[in-house]
Amino acid sequence: MTDLMLGYAEEQFFDKKFRAAYDTAMLAKNLDPFFGNGCIEKHLTVYQVHASSLYKNRLTGDTDWHRVLGINDIKASRKEIMVRFCKILKIIHPDYNSCAAAQGAFELISRALVALLRDSRKIVEILLDFAEREFLENRFKEAYDVAKLALLVDPSFGNGCPHRYVATYRVHAATLLNRFGEINWYNVLGIDNYWVSEGKILSRFCRMGKLICLDNDCSVAGKVAYQIISRAVEVLGDPERRAEFHRRWGLKPPPYAKEEMR
Repeated sequence: MTDLMLGYAEEQFFDKKFRAAYDTAMLAKNLDPFFGNGCIEKHLTVYQVHASSLYKNRLTGDTDWHRVLGINDIKASRKEIMVRFCKILKIIHPDYNSCAAAQGAFELISRALVALLRDSRKIVEILLDFAEREFLENRFKEAYDVAKLALLVDPSFGNGCPHRYVATYRVHAATLLNRFGEINWYNVLGIDNYWVSEGKILSRFCRMGKLICLDNDCSVAGKVAYQIISRAVEVLGDPERRAEFHRRWGLKPPPYAKEEMR
């Protein structure tokens, strides 16, 4: 019954009946608060963001961005706004929330952040600082997601600094995607084709190395990331070790693979 109600709430969302979708999800929660290991709370938060976006600021006529972030005090400090944003981000980010409305809600809170803080450079500074704290607490995927948001806000900040953060944290996040306790070295290098040539693997390593440790100006996270990609190229750059890796992962080459690997 609960899953049917959540499905109906999603239909209401597609019909742009955001408040009705929220109310239906709330009914589902009342029926089974523990359904889907917190799944309903994620739906509620997403629909709440969309419903709040319909309200206008009476002074400016623009969207009430404080309301979108669930902030009642219009005099809230930058820190309070960022804390609230990061709290919602972890709930509604499409990587963690399968609700169809998650992507739109993510875009709305991102617009709210920019509108309320206004200074894009300051936003990037705060986001990158938050990403670093997430990294230090071993939340690599979260650090990567926040760094990506900083990149969207201002790609040119600090001479392209967000690009370096994104590349660095992506490497660390990739180490979490393992099988039987073994890291997928292709994921570490951001390579989707398991049958790419050794030359392209080396080329990818060089590009990533320069980005992560630009002119030897490298953070602790960057130095570790460089060691990780170095390990990846050691495994994938050696034909025997690469073949053994493929065997352990059960990778069987398609007909064209031998030609590509030359």
